Amino acid sequence: MSENSVQLTSNKDILYGLGNCRPVSDFKKVSRIGEGTYGYVYKAINRETNEVVALKRIILHNERQDGFPLTSLREVKTLNACRNHPNIVRLHEVVVGSQRDAVFLLFEYCEHDLSTVLKAFKNPFKESEVKCLVLQLLSAVEHIHNNWIVHRDIKLSNLLYNSKGQLKLADFGLARTLSYPPPAALTPTVVTLWYRAPEVLLGSS
Repeated sequence: MSENSVQLTSNKDILYGLGNCRPVSDFKKVSRIGEGTYGYVYKAINRETNEVVALKRIILHNERQDGFPLTSLREVKTLNACRNHPNIVRLHEVVVGSQRDAVFLLFEYCEHDLSTVLKAFKNPFKESEVKCLVLQLLSAVEHIHNNWIVHRDIKLSNLLYNSKGQLKLADFGLARTLSYPPPAALTPTVVTLWYRAPEVLLGSS
């Protein structure tokens, strides 16, 4: 088992108290809207309510036989700790399929991420809108820091944007919960290179 996985014996361990899992068959996948190191993201529709949601399928690497990714467990834990903030993407629940590796995180759906928007349009936002987006991002960061959480992967593709003009901080797979006194040295290379702080690039632990 890899160092980034943990041994689990039941879905209850995976869910950190979210309760019993609904089957993923309750949702109809429409299209794949994203893909990353730690999972695929699909646009889906709740068959019962017709609500549009996002399904993130967790990728099992070396954990296929005997574990579950630690990054996904951290994501569930940190998102639950910050679930009531309007500028942090909301995790609704965990849903599962019939196979052991069919585990999905069910999120609220956002139409865009800022990386895609800025690539598609030369000047997509007015100055006042940029200020509003920055304030929303700072509000989200303040909230997670007040909860002793560091995101460690803030970048344009992890900033979602919905039709109401709301910014949502997403992808907490690399997030860590800190404490005082601080824990042992953290891994210095997890943050996307271009977003690493100078002290991290210079070797600070």
